[in-house]
Amino acid sequence: MKKILILLLTFTLSFTLSGCKRREFQSQEQYNPYGNPIQIWMSGNDEEKKFLDAMAREFSTQEGIQGLKFKVIKFSSPEELHENIAEKMAEENGPDIIYTDGDWIANNTNKLFPRLDDPSFSPNAYRSTFVRAANETLIQDDIIYGVPLAVDTLAVYYNTEHTLDRLTDRNVPGKTWEEFQSDADKLTRTDNSFERFSVAGAALGRSDNIHHSFDILENIMLQQDVVFASKDQAEFQFHTTTGLNQKGQQLNLGEDSVSYYVSFTDPKYKHNSWGEFMANGTTQAKNFDTFAAGRASMVFGYARDWDTIEKIIETRKTGRLFHIDENSLRVTYFPQKFGSSGLSSRKLLGEVSGLVISKDSTYQELAWRYLKFVISKENLQVFHDETGLPSPRVDLIGEHQADPKDQIFALQAKFARSNILPLAKSYIAEEFERMVLDLNQGKGAPGDLLNKIGDKLNLKLRESKRIAKEVYRKPEDSIEQAGQRPEGAQ
Repeated sequence: MKKILILLLTFTLSFTLSGCKRREFQSQEQYNPYGNPIQIWMSGNDEEKKFLDAMAREFSTQEGIQGLKFKVIKFSSPEELHENIAEKMAEENGPDIIYTDGDWIANNTNKLFPRLDDPSFSPNAYRSTFVRAANETLIQDDIIYGVPLAVDTLAVYYNTEHTLDRLTDRNVPGKTWEEFQSDADKLTRTDNSFERFSVAGAALGRSDNIHHSFDILENIMLQQDVVFASKDQAEFQFHTTTGLNQKGQQLNLGEDSVSYYVSFTDPKYKHNSWGEFMANGTTQAKNFDTFAAGRASMVFGYARDWDTIEKIIETRKTGRLFHIDENSLRVTYFPQKFGSSGLSSRKLLGEVSGLVISKDSTYQELAWRYLKFVISKENLQVFHDETGLPSPRVDLIGEHQADPKDQIFALQAKFARSNILPLAKSYIAEEFERMVLDLNQGKGAPGDLLNKIGDKLNLKLRESKRIAKEVYRKPEDSIEQAGQRPEGAQ
């Protein structure tokens, strides 16, 4: 009997002590919740990653929280980032903070933790701080879903050696499309070579050997008042939008935009200045190399492309290949429709890059403090200096206009607009690029091919909405939960 009592006592004490140890362990976890670093997932360049790393270190020091760590993970492309987000969030093992493009953010608000009921960070104060494209992208239904770090726009890079010599009435490419196509004609030099041009006035009209072909076409369609999608984002309408042209004629605006774009490769037009063999479409440099070699007078690019073009010039110099002088590199405004007067009347798309917080993050409130820290005027000035990307802060744009390299992009960022498409932009771009190549090769008419794309994208859109409805909670459910959630793990 004594042996039995001793065994029972031993078992009871053992169970009690083990229970105490378990409770003690759980208490330590609650007291120090930063055992795992706060993960920032991003797609971008090394300078952007270095900035986010530096901001994380400064923020940790400022917060003074022992054990607080960040980990910035850079993916090779936006597509790889978005695929990993979808996969890992389904497993509840995704990132805390995401740095990506505004198109993805606006289409994935059901995956995000918005900022609600913060008197110091209201939508009205937000709108007065940042440019229009950032506001249109990151504020939905008066709810803030993220913060902008940059708003980039397309502009015209040109070679001053060509414009000074061949444009008799001015030294800078024109501000309207009528002037631009006239300039393309004057700057082009034809010959009997396989390419047909010794110098192309403008690299435009194809999708296989020039950068940003869909983005250029998207801007042209915006200026033509093409309606890309219905207000509820339930249907694409770019192929059905009709309206009047400048001559008062009723036409399909999307078809007219596409026809104009490809006309720069059509020999029947005076402004024909580009072709299949003017650039190697299998290389990363594409038409930027043609420009750096002095064989194209004008190319379209973003602010982020300036360093890329300079590096290509340097590579050609190192390889003892013919190249333009770096001092001949200039940039001017993206062309507008005839009659556009003043910056405020201009139509241009802004490419927004921003930070958002996952709805599954353990550290949501702390992550929002990090986001608000990053977008201070001082920190966004550092971001601009290190990356060269145009700032989204209105109070920085005036300062950046003083720099000749930044002036055009800073001004354009202020009046740029957003164009949120209800499917991944990369998928839509592939369809349009394929259509442009078909037109270059004479495979179909613009209207027929545009209708084909519209039908295909609408079918894809309906399928994606069905899947999203089954897999993810509705955005209003996410918002309601976000409002009820306690303050992170602090």
